[in-house]
Amino acid sequence: MIKRPLQAGERCLMCSKKLDGRLGKTFCTDLCRSKYHNRKKSADERCVRAINKVLNNNRQALKEIGTGEQTKLHKDVLVEKGFNFDFFTHTKEHKGRTYKFCYDWGYYIKSFGDIEISQLDENSLFEAK
Repeated sequence: MIKRPLQAGERCLMCSKKLDGRLGKTFCTDLCRSKYHNRKKSADERCVRAINKVLNNNRQALKEIGTGEQTKLHKDVLVEKGFNFDFFTHTKEHKGRTYKFCYDWGYYIKSFGDIEISQLDENSLFEAK
């Protein structure tokens, strides 16, 4: 292997060791390259994991209530379960109402904070319970 002369300021992006070897090299070892990309990926996905946690909590609250006998309730019941109304995966129109969904479980806010819970059905894509 032909070693190149060390250029001033050429250092590993992970550990800052001086680099030697081929031109354009950015990491001193495979370990540094792996660590760098794993940390970058982890930071990028941290936000997504936090949002998914909220969405899953919302879905679980809707599912617990929706599989029971009562599918109509006041929104305070969901708030007590830690439901966050700012997070939902999508909306769907049905009979002139806009339902907000957390994956397959959704809700429609009626007047005065009353809520109706529904579940998406594989066949019809919407089944009002």
